[in-house]
Amino acid sequence: MLKNPMSIFYNRRLPHTIGDGTHEIERNQALIGHLVDQKISKSRLYPSQVDKNNISNTLLVKIHYDISRFGLVHKNFSCL
Repeated sequence: MLKNPMSIFYNRRLPHTIGDGTHEIERNQALIGHLVDQKISKSRLYPSQVDKNNISNTLLVKIHYDISRFGLVHKNFSCL
């Protein structure tokens, strides 16, 4: 039985060996190696200012929750 039923539509197949020390990124690079250079580079994220603000607000809410859970927040404290 095929692991991926859509694999019949693939025109390139590579072995997927686990336990030989090959990192998943190296496996992914091998799949697209015929399209790009062989240099493996780190992934990059380019968050917008809105994304950064959402992350900051999420972290502040979590910190406030964690602190208030232990009763360490002053009654006038506001993190948002």
